[in-house]
Parts: sequence; C-alpha cells; structure tokens
Amino acid sequence: MEKELLTQSGLKLYLTCSKKWDYRQEQSLVPLEEAPALRFGSSYHDILELRNTGHDLKECIFSLEETYADREMDESGKMISEFCCLVGMTVAYFNRYPLEDEEFTFEKVESKIKAPLINPDTQRASRSFDFSGKCDGVVKDKETGKLSLYELKTSSQIDRAYILKVASFDVQCAIYTHHLNLDSVIYDVVKKPTIKRKKSVKVYDEIQEFKKDGEPKKNKTKILKEERPESEEEYIKRIASWYEIDTDDKLCRLSLVVTEQDKLRAMRTLWSVSQKILHDRRDSFFIQNAGSCEKWGRFCEYYDICTSHESEIIKQNQFKTREINSELTDKKPVF
Repeated sequence: MEKELLTQSGLKLYLTCSKKWDYRQEQSLVPLEEAPALRFGSSYHDILELRNTGHDLKECIFSLEETYADREMDESGKMISEFCCLVGMTVAYFNRYPLEDEEFTFEKVESKIKAPLINPDTQRASRSFDFSGKCDGVVKDKETGKLSLYELKTSSQIDRAYILKVASFDVQCAIYTHHLNLDSVIYDVVKKPTIKRKKSVKVYDEIQEFKKDGEPKKNKTKILKEERPESEEEYIKRIASWYEIDTDDKLCRLSLVVTEQDKLRAMRTLWSVSQKILHDRRDSFFIQNAGSCEKWGRFCEYYDICTSHESEIIKQNQFKTREINSELTDKKPVF
C-alpha cells in the first residue's frame, strides 16, 4: 500500500496549528477564495522559475500579464496592485541579479524530493509516511563547482530579527539539504513594496498666458484636467524608484552553512510530528493553537469554522475541497 506523503508544507502547517492541519489535510478543506498573500507568493515564485530557466524579462512580464489578465474586472483594485507590485519586484530582481553575471548556474529548478521518512534514532522507516517536498533549486558555483541549495523568500520586512531567524535554524532547508546531501544554502530575500497605489492622481493641463505687451508669462497656468486612480505604468515606475533607494535592504542574498546537527534536529522534528499526527488521529482530536488565530492583522482562513464548532453552514458557504499536497503538482507558468 502506498504511504501517505508528509510534505514540508504539511510540517509547517502542523507546527503552526494542528487543528489547521486537520482542516486542510484531514478534511481537505480550502477557502473558496485564495488568500492574496498565498497567490502573490506563488506568482512570484513562478516568475523567478522562468528567470532561473533562462527566460528573459520580457517573457516573465508576459507571463504575469497572462496570470492577471482579468485584473481590471476586480472592482476593489487589489488585483491591479498585486500585478504592479509583482512587475516591479521582477524588474528590480533582474536589475540586481543579471543572469549572465551570476556566480552560479542552476542545476535544478523547482526540483521534487521524495524519500522514506526515517526515524533518525533507529534508522527505521515509517510504516505510514514518506517525505516529499519541492525545493526552489540547486545551484553550482562557477568557480569552485560546489553545489548549494537555493531558496527564494519574499517578506514584508527584512530587518535584523528576520535575518537572525533565517540564519539560526530553518527546518525546511535543513531537511532538503539532508536529502540532497548538501551543506550550504543560498537565500534570495526580496522585500515586498510597501508603497501603495494612489487612489487619486490629479492631471493638469498647462496653459501659456501672456502679458499686456504680448510677452509670455514666466509661469504657465495649471488647470485641472482630470482626477483618477494612479495608472499601472505610473505605479510600476514608482515601485522601480522605490527599489533604487537602499537596494541592499530590499534585495538581500545570504549564504549559510547547514551543519549535521541542524539536519539531525530537523529530521527529529519531522519524525516527531509524524508520530503526533498519528496520535491525534487515534484520539480524533487536533489541538487548537489560539496563538495562531491572528497574525499581522489577519485572522487564520479557518477562524470562522474553527470558532463556530465546525458549523456546516459555514463549511458549505466558505469552503471547498481540494486534493492535499497540491503544491507538489507540476503547474507551469505561462510565457
């Protein structure tokens, strides 16, 4: 019998809240509308996948155009803002890291990993789970030939606390480097634009007036022509200018070593979670982590159903079912 897959996304989900794991992995529930943050991150990964497989900026922008083809149908304007931010981030990344100038080449891009889930203390394989995941890439140093794991991350804030968090211990990368027999990671961290699209832009016509003697006045008269939302072109241009200021703080590249102790700790975490999942299933009880209900001003996508004692009305009106581990599917960006 084929074993169930425990993925990196599933591991993160369970560690965040085991009840959230229950809704997504046990009951296969997802919100009817995808969270904007998830859509945004997924779209940017798709674009850089194109870049890392040799496609140029024009092809990447075309892919975004296709993905957000219906953005003007969104009356809230959020889809247009997302599109502009993604274009601005893509242009900034291309300018910061020209592919021909990179110190490494991509040996693998969006590479799948599947392996038995091993108890690191007994070296015995789980009878219930295999591990599976998908890494952003594996790169090879042009000078030394050394292979490293490559990971792309986007963040609303890149500060000392964020860097220390990444540098101290990353379970995902420790697991991936263990299975790929690597000992280093190259992180590209891209800060999301913090400037918002302007809701109102005043456009003026300039009229040249003349003095009594027929000489033109020094300053032209401005007459309001129209007042409208900021155009896509204007917003993208502002984002590009935003990235040109303090660029090092907005596009960061980190090179970190992963030790054998890091890998062992990560594999023990993975094994422990697999056993806790089996325990929760036997008890038919997944614990709610109240500390994860709200984050960055947004409530968990399962908050309504979780706090309503799993109301069938909420389940039917706000959720749909989707296959688990859908992040492993071979969805390809358009270009």
